[in-house]
Amino acid sequence: IGLHESLLWGIIYPITYANLYANTAAYLAGEPLPHIVTQTFLQFGLYLGGSGGTLGLCILLLRSTAKSLKKLGKIAAPATFFQVNEPITFGVPVVFNPILTIPFCLFPSLASGATYLLMKYGIIGKTVVDVSTQVPPIINIYMATAGNWPAIIWYCLLIVASILMYLPFFRIFEAKRIKEEEEGLFDSLESI
Repeated sequence: IGLHESLLWGIIYPITYANLYANTAAYLAGEPLPHIVTQTFLQFGLYLGGSGGTLGLCILLLRSTAKSLKKLGKIAAPATFFQVNEPITFGVPVVFNPILTIPFCLFPSLASGATYLLMKYGIIGKTVVDVSTQVPPIINIYMATAGNWPAIIWYCLLIVASILMYLPFFRIFEAKRIKEEEEGLFDSLESI
């Protein structure tokens, strides 16, 4: 409903940062990493292009046949590249959008769950470094996992999964927007 996730940071941060610092200490001591859910773990699904894993949606915007959505994609892409997606969440909008809210909520849950399992079974590396959420995609996971290549490959697959998750919902939304553009509802955007 448009509430920012920062409302929960006071509860989540103490736990996820304590887990991350325990992983860092274990990594430096050459011991097995004890925790999966750390602050940087959240970057695998939740912050993939910003909250809701919207990097895939931004890529779809850039390829849209709706003029207004393509323009918005061009405006939002630089911010999304640095994991800031307010131009998308409020510009598309995703907030209060019954179509795009589904992948916005579903993708992070599925991506985080799958990532958790891959880390639990040792298929990809756990996170050991505190990396800002504004570090660009792929670089952030390289840094967070201390260069674990399976984790980086997984992250690239998550980008593709984000596109595929948003695609059917985006097509419905895009068709509606194209019809609105044909009716002249977005003519004022031509001056931008």
